[in-house]
Amino acid sequence: MREELVSIDIGSTYTKGVLFLRTEEGLRLVRRVITPTTQEDLSRGFGKVYTELTGLPYGEAREEEPRKGEPANTGSSGRRQGEDKASPRVRFSSSAKGGLRIAAIGLVPDLTLQIARLAAWSAGGKIVADSAYKLREDRLSEILRASPDILLFTGGTDGGNEETVLWNAKKLAASPFRGTILYAGNASVRGEVLRILEGKRVVVAPNVMPRVGEIRIEETRAAIQRIFLDTIVEGKGLQQVREFCGTDPVPTPAAVFDLVEAIGTHQEGWDRFCVIDLGGATTDVYSVGESFWGEEGVVLKGLREPWVKRTVEGDLGIRVSAAALWDTVKPYFPVLIRLVWGGSEGNVTSSSLPLEIHRYVEKVTQDTSYVPTSEREKRIDRFLVLAAVAIATLRHGGTLEETYTPTGRIFLQSGKDLRPINALIGSGGYLSLFDLGEPIRELFHLVAQGGLEAGSKGSGKIEMGSMGPGRAEAGRVEGGRGTIGESGSLEGSSHGSARIHLLPKNPSYFRDASYLFPLLGNYAKEYPEEVSRLAIETLVPESGDR
Repeated sequence: MREELVSIDIGSTYTKGVLFLRTEEGLRLVRRVITPTTQEDLSRGFGKVYTELTGLPYGEAREEEPRKGEPANTGSSGRRQGEDKASPRVRFSSSAKGGLRIAAIGLVPDLTLQIARLAAWSAGGKIVADSAYKLREDRLSEILRASPDILLFTGGTDGGNEETVLWNAKKLAASPFRGTILYAGNASVRGEVLRILEGKRVVVAPNVMPRVGEIRIEETRAAIQRIFLDTIVEGKGLQQVREFCGTDPVPTPAAVFDLVEAIGTHQEGWDRFCVIDLGGATTDVYSVGESFWGEEGVVLKGLREPWVKRTVEGDLGIRVSAAALWDTVKPYFPVLIRLVWGGSEGNVTSSSLPLEIHRYVEKVTQDTSYVPTSEREKRIDRFLVLAAVAIATLRHGGTLEETYTPTGRIFLQSGKDLRPINALIGSGGYLSLFDLGEPIRELFHLVAQGGLEAGSKGSGKIEMGSMGPGRAEAGRVEGGRGTIGESGSLEGSSHGSARIHLLPKNPSYFRDASYLFPLLGNYAKEYPEEVSRLAIETLVPESGDR
């Protein structure tokens, strides 16, 4: 068996492609090509990459692939020879529209609204606005200003709350919203909701939370991706690409999600890891692992989050969103500066450095392709990268908060516990190019202590007694479902509050140096074991012994 597989990703800035050769021995990378995305006609950049990868013309009718088991005539490069050769299989992904914009409406913030967010993120979407409880005019106005492609309308268990769901349906019916409304709420009032929304573009999926605590998002995820296909092909030239490939595009973040899930499922030892994909406009975080470990004295508040989770932060890019990132990071400025510059800047709050960073942010926002030239600018870029990584992971992970009950003290866990994560993969731009394992671990340590905030001076300790069976050293988990912290002490805020951020303790760092993850992800559904193995084999570990 020798089969050529072409994978192409059409991004907002660059169109990237690879040629793989699939044999009995597995998957092998043959060639990689990158070219600027041709925004006026996306098929032109796609065609250029396809031809450079295969040596075949783009745009002509493609012959069917060889039948399973039929040998293909290939040369030493893996490319078929002769004029009568069959075309290679082609899969492609796209984020050329800047991602699918989704607004989410739910009933309770920690329940249906959070599930709606998880469904949107896992489908490759970006949450641009949300609302809980009854939809008020100010929240509706905010949603309309955000111009979402999809309004994900959830709320109520099946047979549960009807009043709020119907209220929200009437508000949406009277609104000027012209995008697609995806209803995935209380099934008991689905018919009435559809009647109220008559005249709107409405798609229906099963309730994302049919019973309290039960998460059902796969059908909603699939519906979002179907809507994506109807939306994304409106881009110039994409319908032509779709017809040429004979397949639909996948949202780029969804391709990465599929690959991350395949790695966690098929690669031994990779059942607790994170991927951070840093871009000019957003920072995406993916995590694989149990979200709640059942430690003694810890009670889960809200949802038990899924084994594979994605979040996307639209205000944490290092070019398009650099200004928003700069505004977000200001409370953490002194500690981040010390981490990047050491003590060389003296009193950073009275130095010229904040003004320098501000001017650099203005420069890269106006010229998003700008590459730093001086050592000073390179350090500022590093500062922005570490800030985006720290805040994005902070938002992705959960927290423990101390509270008291009549039977004594307990800890409430919200969100996903990332402490057992033992590997971190940097992907995209800066994270693919540079070894940042040590500063990222130091950042996570500071965040877990509550030490990123200005003026912090160390950490408090919250004693928790036994952490349950299978105890291990902090930051390391023994066995498939061990727990965390042999000493029984957890770190709390330096300000005396008992809030603990559940971030990775001591992960090893790897780089997706060739930025193959989106391209491998295009085949993750078809060949999960093979693409996930190649993904791990092509990672670059951090330098030096740990």
